[in-house]
Amino acid sequence: MLDSILQHYYRIDLRQNIVYSGIPPSAANLHDYFNLLALIPIIVVLSWNWDVEILKEAVIYRSKHLRDAWIGDYETEIFTLALLYFISDTLWVCMIPHCVKSPSTIIIHHFACLVYLFLLFMNPTYFWFMGSCLSIEANTWFLIARRVMNKSGVPVWKIDLPFGYSLQLKLISICFYTTWFLGRCILYPYLLNEVWTDWYEKREIALFVKMSMQALFTFLNLKWTYNLIQGKFNYWYKRREGSLKEYNEKGL
Repeated sequence: MLDSILQHYYRIDLRQNIVYSGIPPSAANLHDYFNLLALIPIIVVLSWNWDVEILKEAVIYRSKHLRDAWIGDYETEIFTLALLYFISDTLWVCMIPHCVKSPSTIIIHHFACLVYLFLLFMNPTYFWFMGSCLSIEANTWFLIARRVMNKSGVPVWKIDLPFGYSLQLKLISICFYTTWFLGRCILYPYLLNEVWTDWYEKREIALFVKMSMQALFTFLNLKWTYNLIQGKFNYWYKRREGSLKEYNEKGL
């Protein structure tokens, strides 16, 4: 069952475990637009805290550690923005629970993020870790934008689309999948290894809590990745078998 965060951002056939493009009912639209706007300052200010050249050396050439690329000139600002975002989005979902399909999942997720955010911010040596974790919000932005900008659920790689619209869909889709796999499948396991190494050397309770929460988020990211891939393969398989003919005729 695709009972995960994917249900908030895709049209999903739970009976056949198939993931479709497009936007769910319009009740979620305003919440989506709020997220798209609220995440922009977080992503922008977060980028100001990284040295791009050192980050390139750390990621591509592996000649530097990721923490070396953290400048930290706007640490308080990025913490405040992230704090306000998670609190405001949690309150939004509490007051208008029908804006998402599983409000309890979102509330629990945001609460865990808030606890983790405070744990990391309380230790200055882990500010770079906090910034790395928050970088996943870039993927969240593309995830929501991918749905909002394709309300009719047109297949992204369909050929006979207007050039501008086609380019927009493809660019957002490429950015979505790139940030998904780099962030959720590579960065988060890497960060889990980092905090596990620190805990193994120091055996501190605070580090154990951080390691446990990082392990939880890493597991969820990998689970959501599995759900996404499974749903896509099921969709392609059913389409190939011809059982999705009605969806194809409607451009879904």
